[in-house]
Amino acid sequence: MRQLSNTAKTTASAFGVEKPPVLRVWGDGFRSRKIADRTTAWLLAVPVSKKEIEYAAANGPAKLEKLFAERDTDIYNLNRLSVD
Repeated sequence: MRQLSNTAKTTASAFGVEKPPVLRVWGDGFRSRKIADRTTAWLLAVPVSKKEIEYAAANGPAKLEKLFAERDTDIYNLNRLSVD
């Protein structure tokens, strides 16, 4: 199992969950790629509220993504309301 970084551990413990949920907003379209002698991983950080983390922990990240889609949530809007 992959170890969490200190930042991820701090974030997870701040929200009372074992590890932060991983959203798959790109599906499988952006897998890590070997480019020359380096591996490139495509990452996207989605800001979520404490209630959204709790929802994902209880129901799974896929359900949170579905909720975002159903409510047409702009995940890039830092001032958006929580979908809870």
